[in-house]
Amino acid sequence: MVNTVLVLLLQMRLSRGADTVDSAVRLMRRAALCLAAFSLIVAFAGHVNAFWASAVLLTGVVLLTFGEILQVTGGWNLSYELAPRDRQGEYLAVFSLGVAGMYLVGPVVITVGIIEHGVAGWTVLAAVFVAVGLAIGPAVSAARRQIDAVPAGGGG
Repeated sequence: MVNTVLVLLLQMRLSRGADTVDSAVRLMRRAALCLAAFSLIVAFAGHVNAFWASAVLLTGVVLLTFGEILQVTGGWNLSYELAPRDRQGEYLAVFSLGVAGMYLVGPVVITVGIIEHGVAGWTVLAAVFVAVGLAIGPAVSAARRQIDAVPAGGGG
């Protein structure tokens, strides 16, 4: 319920200014930090009493929601901006396949790879989010160089 209310209240506000590749990269970095913080919070929520666990998990839901909004906004912006104009449909279809794959594989990975390993699993997930946040800028720069190297109208 908290997630839904926050998305309804904040989605448009947090999406403002996400109209360039550089702003999308910044949003993706912020999303990675929010998701990493969420992972660490969840990792340690079971080590406090019920009252504090509830407070910690509520904070985690807020961080997860911010991360979700920022990631979706940045991801969709990048999917449009980095696709060649004459092939956007193809590129967006592949992007959507990646999202569908996440929904298919994600729950299994989280259950078996993260939850089953407790604090260590959540800490590794946090590290993965930080690594992705650090890698998004160089990855986008490489994609831009590749796009710039393809002549206009050239099949690249």
